[in-house]
Amino acid sequence: MVAQFEVRRRQALGLIGLGGLAALPARAATADSGGGSGVFANSALLTYEPITQTRAENVSFSRKDATGVKKFGSYAWDDLSVEETKSLLSNHSQWVSIVSKDAFAKGNAATIVKGELSVGDHTVIVDFLRYMTESVRGEKGELLGRYVVGVGLRTLCDVNVQKGKVEASLVALAAQAEANNAHGRIRFDSIGINSDEVTGLMPTTVALDESAIVQAASATAAIKALMKDNKTGLVPHIMAIQYESTATDGDRAKLLQAINRTNQPYCLAT
Repeated sequence: MVAQFEVRRRQALGLIGLGGLAALPARAATADSGGGSGVFANSALLTYEPITQTRAENVSFSRKDATGVKKFGSYAWDDLSVEETKSLLSNHSQWVSIVSKDAFAKGNAATIVKGELSVGDHTVIVDFLRYMTESVRGEKGELLGRYVVGVGLRTLCDVNVQKGKVEASLVALAAQAEANNAHGRIRFDSIGINSDEVTGLMPTTVALDESAIVQAASATAAIKALMKDNKTGLVPHIMAIQYESTATDGDRAKLLQAINRTNQPYCLAT
């Protein structure tokens, strides 16, 4: 059963992913302040589902040409200056997402729990990002959703709750682990931050305890500072997808397929 759960967890990270340090509701609606355009029925309230990060190829925005005239078009991230890249990645946010083992057992990777974790296996992911969003359209021009592109720190915690119910935050989980009511491990990923200092700042993979939370908070603060440093190169990655809360599994699949077409290469994890 554990092996089966691990396989399904990896599949979910490839398809919808998970997202930290605070206890926010999973699948929480997030106010969109990114660079995408288009109209949604509930455009101020979109879901956030992290996916396995992959390097972004292109970005659409208005850029000055050689004569100083702004022209909207699609440009390769690699061709942009450091100043242009940082100007586009003007938003900073943190998201937390949680998936329970029961969701995988039922074959529904998109079933996400809220508020507290019951006895069993869960995955908690926190994303702290510097980012923008891009609208994604289908073959007929219909608006499918948005993707979140940027850089940042992703914290992933696999936890097994053994007794009672636990608040869905890393701080609470660490306290329960120290009380022997839960156990787990944390992994930290620095994504798209091109600096020699990152290696020294990144925590190692550690057990779920108070020390791990301190390391995570320290790393987040230090890497946040690096993202603002003009000496730090930023390599944007697609980190998550956003869509209306009423979207179906088919709608999410179309969104991912459209990203695959418009941002080659794009490889989902298996």
